[in-house]
Amino acid sequence: MHIERINTDEALQALLPDWAALWQRLAGATPFQSPHWLVPWWRQFGTGMPRIVTARADQTLIAVLPLYELHEPGCIKLLPIGISVSDYIDALVDPAYPDAADALLAAILDIPGWQECHLPDLPPDAAFVRAAAPSRLAETRQSGPCCPVLTLPPDPGDLATVVPRKTLRDVRQAHARSETIGPIAIETADVATIDGALDDLFRLHEERWHERGEAGVLADPAVRAFHRAAAREFCAAGMLRLYRLRIADAVAGVYYGFQQGENAYAYLDTVLNAEVQAALSKKPFYFIPVNVDVPFGPDLPIRNIGEINKFVIHDWAKINPLRAQWIERFNREVVK
Repeated sequence: MHIERINTDEALQALLPDWAALWQRLAGATPFQSPHWLVPWWRQFGTGMPRIVTARADQTLIAVLPLYELHEPGCIKLLPIGISVSDYIDALVDPAYPDAADALLAAILDIPGWQECHLPDLPPDAAFVRAAAPSRLAETRQSGPCCPVLTLPPDPGDLATVVPRKTLRDVRQAHARSETIGPIAIETADVATIDGALDDLFRLHEERWHERGEAGVLADPAVRAFHRAAAREFCAAGMLRLYRLRIADAVAGVYYGFQQGENAYAYLDTVLNAEVQAALSKKPFYFIPVNVDVPFGPDLPIRNIGEINKFVIHDWAKINPLRAQWIERFNREVVK
């Protein structure tokens, strides 16, 4: 095994074919480890100081740890490329070489000058979860936010085995109520319509955050430029899942996600416009509106969006392993 370091943008560019090939052949790799995602991020937010560690067996790339150097007051950090906008972060490691993750961690000791290395948002099966930190490093591990996962049955007719029947009934009723506003259509974005669909996503997202007195992360022009570039990359690779929901010919919501293999990644869930939120805030749904233009009706459990902080926050790390069991019990004992 041979360890190399990439320290320039030119060397990063030269690495791309091998990096993309490694990502393609790893069945468990996520879209957020792909050069389709990370290179657009680097072009918008990079510091010009990549600190990428790679491992090769003979001439074949078997592992990549894409880090960069960030100078903050009093501290020089090594951070993963893609930080802050990625649902998952991890090194790419060929499972045929289980020692490669340890070797990558050991290699960061040879990068001069840094004081802290942060590796957040590792999924439970991440290569670095199992890797051992070198003895010369002081390691701290802590739990982070959980990304809920729902395993769907092959037959859509069996959705009730993983989704509560009440939820499925609510979906049907929401569809019926939306039809009272006007015709419903779902549009799939392609290379010609990506920018328009993202414009609608940015607009609806901004409306959603306006109620909290904040602009929202998508208001940053650099973040928008990053997503436009990444969406085009994913579209060209056949991985983009960008949909617009139209009701009465008005864009009521946008879904932004990706697909890799048999896994779909919901990056931003549907964002609904004011008219649809108002309709769904009433009986029988009582959804909490987040648009500033939607009044809170007397039947809702809170009077304004600020009161939602009083609600119990779900611990998905505990819920996910028991989810199927609870749904089966709910369907058996509660839903008739």
